[in-house]
Amino acid sequence: MIAPPDPRSAAGDSPPADEGALRQTMEKYRFYHIIRLTDRLVTPGNPKYVSTQRLVLDALGKMDLKGKRVLDIGCRDGLFSF
Repeated sequence: MIAPPDPRSAAGDSPPADEGALRQTMEKYRFYHIIRLTDRLVTPGNPKYVSTQRLVLDALGKMDLKGKRVLDIGCRDGLFSF
């Protein structure tokens, strides 16, 4: 199953100094998707869209794409790229 990570799973951990700097940098930007960057660092996307994204990613995860080539021409915001 492919699914966006649960952002709550990264909460409460003490990040190393470089992760702290990355968190500060990320605060300058708006994120649409919630993407796991490290074991403790997740982009602060919009949780409102997670359930819909999960439905799509679950369906894709059930498809057998072995031996297939995929070209995502209109990737829009990159959901399928990740």
